[in-house]
Amino acid sequence: MRTHWKGFLLVFFGSLLWSMGAQATAINVALNKTVTLNGEFFTGGWGGSTVVDASTVVDDVFLPQSTQWDQGTVWWDSSRGGGGQYLDIDLGGTFNIESLIVQADDNDSYNLHYWDLGSAAWQLAWGVPAVGGWGEQTRPDPLDDTQRYLLSTPIVTDALRFQANSGDGYYSVSEIQAYGTAVPEPTTLLLLATGLLGVGAVRRRRRA
Repeated sequence: MRTHWKGFLLVFFGSLLWSMGAQATAINVALNKTVTLNGEFFTGGWGGSTVVDASTVVDDVFLPQSTQWDQGTVWWDSSRGGGGQYLDIDLGGTFNIESLIVQADDNDSYNLHYWDLGSAAWQLAWGVPAVGGWGEQTRPDPLDDTQRYLLSTPIVTDALRFQANSGDGYYSVSEIQAYGTAVPEPTTLLLLATGLLGVGAVRRRRRA
């Protein structure tokens, strides 16, 4: 799936569809997708919180603002297990993503990467900033869980990766959302391209 020629086709035609306005209304394409934890993570809090599954990160449910960072979240201690923890979201298909929302511990910053199908490498989609307050806070707007961070250029991808950037060494995340639309498979894209070329040829003949 992640061969270079397919990646270039998906990126090129995904961008083409977007620029032509052929995309449907953007939806949360990360909803209920597979989340894999890499490294030592915890889902129970020091204060005896509810133990949660990693899937809660993509369940479309935001915790109340300022929920304690280790209560009902997926969290990690960067000094444990060699550090470098990250979580991956397999989108189960290819999507053109235009905006993102993250709810995570307030005083830490994070990086949300995407798998670039064209270069077959992870690229930064959003450097999620630390914010004021306490506990779990939504970005980009802690006071509005529906406000999205708009990407300067839509990205075409089939996977996301979330990891800490800087902070106090104790990190947590309670929700990740990615808004976009499905990108057709390469065969469908080729058919679409052929059709567009055919339409162009017919128009040229009529003008002639």
